[in-house]
Amino acid sequence: SAWSDVASLPYAGERNLISLEPFENALLVEGRRAGYTRVWRMDVEDGQVVSPPKEVEFEAEACECGVGSNLEFATGTVRLHYSSLVTPAQDIDLSLATGEMAVVKEKEVPGYDPSQYEVSFETCVARDGTEVPISLVHRKGARGADGKTPAPMLLYGYGSYGICIDPSFDYKVVPLLDRGMVFAIAHIRGGGELGRPWYKEQGKFLTKLNTFTDFVDCAQHLVDNKWTRSEVLAINGRSAGGLLMGSVINMAPSS
Repeated sequence: SAWSDVASLPYAGERNLISLEPFENALLVEGRRAGYTRVWRMDVEDGQVVSPPKEVEFEAEACECGVGSNLEFATGTVRLHYSSLVTPAQDIDLSLATGEMAVVKEKEVPGYDPSQYEVSFETCVARDGTEVPISLVHRKGARGADGKTPAPMLLYGYGSYGICIDPSFDYKVVPLLDRGMVFAIAHIRGGGELGRPWYKEQGKFLTKLNTFTDFVDCAQHLVDNKWTRSEVLAINGRSAGGLLMGSVINMAPSS
């Protein structure tokens, strides 16, 4: 009886709320929707929320974003952080009065030109009908003049402990892209990209097999849709992803 609702942000299985950041004139909520990180903003007046949640729009919808380090409660500007597969880490100031966002700092990557790369997203329908997101990045022209020619690919996966593999910038991938490879992330079950059930109900204990079959199905989807060929498809996973690699190589050695 001591609790009361502050805003209408009802439960949704595909959405996972992570944290609240209160300010004098705004309440910011960090979470996930459709597999990727999100930030929602609500206006506050006299300690009461007075507006419905509004999702903060970044340059790319699929990204790694959140509320940064903010040391002042009474402020007109909130610091956010942002990164995508083609954008190095940025610190961004969000004006609470106008909603405008300004980049105040970006991680320097010598010799890197983000305009030379492009991001794509695929949805793989796994063997049980579940839709599994795939994030991809490649250098422009890597897939031929028509953009549909299969290219060498490195497919990464993890899928354990509810840990999310976000489509954020990784400078170590750039040399592969510059040599004509496509880098892809399979957001398979066992991770937490699509909320807690993606791990706890669909990728743990008796459902752990989904982690492995999802990865195999994602690889086959990318071959079938001419992103790559099985002869030039490499896969990578570390730590718990090593279990994934050992399993899928034995389950589908010809894929």
